[in-house]
Amino acid sequence: MAQLLSQNWMQQFQDANGLLVGGTVTFYQAGSTTIKQTIYSDSGATTPLSNPQTLGSLGELANPIYLNGTYNIVIKDSNGISNLPNFDNFDATTASRSVTDWIEEAQDAKAVLGGWATVQPLVTIAVGDVVIGEGDGALYKLTGSPLVDPEADTYDGNGVGSEWINLDTSNAPVKTASITNLQTQITALSDSVNSEGYFYGLGLDNGSVATRYLDIETGTAQDSTGVYRMSAGTAFTKILVNAGLTGGEDWAAGTSQGGFPDNLTMTASTWYPVFMIGKQADASDVDYGIDTSLTATNLLNGTNAGAEGFDIYRQIGYVYINASFQVVEFTRIDNTFFWNVATLDYDQQLGATTAQLVDVQCPPNTLGLINVAVKDDADTVGASSFLLATGTAMVDTTPSATANSIKYIKNTGTFTSTESAQLQLPVDGSSQIRVRGDLSGINVQVWSTGFIYNP
Repeated sequence: MAQLLSQNWMQQFQDANGLLVGGTVTFYQAGSTTIKQTIYSDSGATTPLSNPQTLGSLGELANPIYLNGTYNIVIKDSNGISNLPNFDNFDATTASRSVTDWIEEAQDAKAVLGGWATVQPLVTIAVGDVVIGEGDGALYKLTGSPLVDPEADTYDGNGVGSEWINLDTSNAPVKTASITNLQTQITALSDSVNSEGYFYGLGLDNGSVATRYLDIETGTAQDSTGVYRMSAGTAFTKILVNAGLTGGEDWAAGTSQGGFPDNLTMTASTWYPVFMIGKQADASDVDYGIDTSLTATNLLNGTNAGAEGFDIYRQIGYVYINASFQVVEFTRIDNTFFWNVATLDYDQQLGATTAQLVDVQCPPNTLGLINVAVKDDADTVGASSFLLATGTAMVDTTPSATANSIKYIKNTGTFTSTESAQLQLPVDGSSQIRVRGDLSGINVQVWSTGFIYNP
């Protein structure tokens, strides 16, 4: 009776170059590479198969193959080149190791260094070959025979076993120093992701009910301590101003609920920081609100969100409540907030050449988007003049040809043109900037068009 070559007759064959698509498996008499020996499609050895067998699109045999006798099995690629050793003297009826046995033993070797890139079926591991253990990833060098699982061998204190040597990782193709360096980079990346500065999404706008509401998109942020990761999988809406436009809407948990601390009185013409809040016990349970405190002290107290277990926070933006108790409408793109309608903050004549502080509609200690314009002056026709706009922390400098925001020339006695500049200026803690002209009588306009805030 003929014996099946392998229970895994659909086994894919490959060498270091990949799957042997269109390759061949030829069955010769043992010890020969010229005299072929018959193979069969049935255990009764009654139906011969073509020899050699051509491998399919996955490098697989098309049929179960039955052997009757002793064979030399030769495997070649589609170009007729053999990159694998012959499997000689194979007898399916008496061999101590069948092809299936060899495949199972090869599971303990993922890579052969100095030989084939990957241990594949029908590759004979010889003394001196080095393999990587399937379970522990350690390197093992074969010193004896028969082949056994290297991880099951018995080793002395020097890593020498009865049939394998457990090599030190310094002999590995990936050096210990490289692994250490990689781990350092992974740690650094992890630290950056889990840092106080981590922030993603959480876009803000007030499109649902522009004068009273604040809409917050989904997103993730590390809390102010950098310890807890708060994550919002659904969008939120918080009501900041009451229906009568007379004050704040008392905070309550959940979307479409109030977002102003009930122990505070809302003040008109005031900036309020916006907070994402969460719980140390469950950072995925989040909510939002505004406060006068930059540390959300009122929002998290025991009569507001603190009563619901919220105890961590992260500031994610600002809103401005105007003189009519309305949320000033804005559009946010990334870290930039644009007013839907620019605000004219200053429209006066500079009476002297000294600096003038200007209140602008930008949150304190942010980067303001400021448009400065010169309308006319009261000086000599044809004279060149200069205007300089700066942050208040900057040195107060007399405008000149080398230090100015705008250079302008008075053309007629009734100055008809306007010079302007769009600037990004640091806004101080009182939401002010500084403007200064080199001549008296300059008419200046300052407009706020938005601000930049990095959460």
